[in-house]
Amino acid sequence: MMRRRMFQCSACLGSMIVACTPAPPEATSPITEDVAAAQQVRDEIAFAWGEYADLAWGRDELHPRTATGSDWSDAGALGLTIVDAADTLALAGLDEEHDRAVDWLVSDLDVGLNANVSVFETNIRVLGGLLSSYATEHEPILLDKALDLGDRLLPAFDTPTGMPRATVNLATGVAAGTESNVAQIGTFVLEFGALSRWTGDRRFEDAARTALDALEARRDPVTGLLGSAYDVDTGELTLPLAQTGGGTDSMFEYLLKGSLLLDDPALRARWDATIAPIHEHLSESTPDGLWYGYADPTTGDLTLPLSGALACFLPGTLALAGDLERGVAHGLACDAARERFGLPPDAFDYRSWSVFAGNYELRPEIAESYFYLYRLTRDEAWRVRGRAMLDTLIARCRTEHGYVTLTDVRTGAQGDLMPSFFLAETMKYLLLLFSDGDTVPLDAWVLNTEAHPLPTAEFTNP
Repeated sequence: MMRRRMFQCSACLGSMIVACTPAPPEATSPITEDVAAAQQVRDEIAFAWGEYADLAWGRDELHPRTATGSDWSDAGALGLTIVDAADTLALAGLDEEHDRAVDWLVSDLDVGLNANVSVFETNIRVLGGLLSSYATEHEPILLDKALDLGDRLLPAFDTPTGMPRATVNLATGVAAGTESNVAQIGTFVLEFGALSRWTGDRRFEDAARTALDALEARRDPVTGLLGSAYDVDTGELTLPLAQTGGGTDSMFEYLLKGSLLLDDPALRARWDATIAPIHEHLSESTPDGLWYGYADPTTGDLTLPLSGALACFLPGTLALAGDLERGVAHGLACDAARERFGLPPDAFDYRSWSVFAGNYELRPEIAESYFYLYRLTRDEAWRVRGRAMLDTLIARCRTEHGYVTLTDVRTGAQGDLMPSFFLAETMKYLLLLFSDGDTVPLDAWVLNTEAHPLPTAEFTNP
């Protein structure tokens, strides 16, 4: 059957969050679609999805160079690529492909695997994907499966601090891991908040907020900074590095986006209080733009001029928070890394450009920031940068059977994996970058850290 799609702004969405989202400059023209670039992205989405569907249908992820699929565990698949890509297919207008994906979610997705899974990844990919599909399809079974999955993730939060353990068995509920990083602890309020608002079951939002409260209580009393990881039983700091990249990134994002999705000024105030010491202690201006390095959370001293692909989400998040000046400056710095390496590697020294981890995992963060910066400034230069990134992706990562990671951006050596987030995020953000402003408008939708859109109005006033 032909399924409904609702990613445009419409009267049925009710009250919006215009006051929380910075308006673009008045002197600029309306956002219109870059037709050729948008169509090229749609074509590449269709190609990559088609290869997955032909070679790895139902498996978690595709290995394009060996034309095989793989799963997170031996117990079976959660269909990561299907649940992650469903809303991307809808946005790309690939109706038949989208309908097949949702039919699989309805009929075949089993969230009760006897497998130990990452609580963080399962939340942002699977729960987030199910909720986004429910937001557009309104098929009760999708919400039922989301509720079932939420129940299976909750045991991870049963700790002395309320901070979740890193893994949980979806069949037995046995959670494991005494140490969790800040992202693993604080990246739940969107999905768990949405699930609670839609079902009326407060347990999920309460668990997410308790975890955030535990982190708030551990910000250093002098510097205001968090470290990177904590013992979830004792609350002790286990990785004393303050930074904005992998291991912390999405927690910052969720303070801001949680305030927008749930219409919660307290979360916005917490974002403001958390980002201020990051500006004070971690920021560093260079000829390439504004960077955020690594610091000692107890002294605030900048210790490492280190950044990487994952940290490049922050320019877009700063812009979404209304800080266009810093967002643009940091976005230009991240773009300098893309220009230098073709695609941003996972870890590099932004002063010397020395590379510590040269791999590129088809990550979306820089495309994400291009999207937000273009939507919120209407500066065509961000689309130009996005086209350059797309050209490089095609030239260096496209293979006969899909897109692959790079083991080193300096040599162009290819890996053999198309992560599910490539279709969920990287290609979606490029598509949105070139689409008109009525496609996932920022005053009506919040995108989770896996780029799954959730509608703001449907979660307020539960």
